[in-house]
Amino acid sequence: MVNGVPFSSLNAGHRVVAGLDIITALQKIYGVTAPIFIDNAESVNDFNIPDMEGQLILLKVSINNTLKVEA
Repeated sequence: MVNGVPFSSLNAGHRVVAGLDIITALQKIYGVTAPIFIDNAESVNDFNIPDMEGQLILLKVSINNTLKVEA
């Protein structure tokens, strides 16, 4: 549940953010940090992605034919 809403009823962006919240909690509990791959990252924006300890790798749909890597 996220703010009283079942996980299955959340939209794609809120599901990603909920997953990142769970990852943050597990990182704190176990004291580890690992790269995090976010698939369907086009459903979130910079405003709703929380600050994370580790590296975030965002996978987004693109109309470009070539692979683009940004730092």
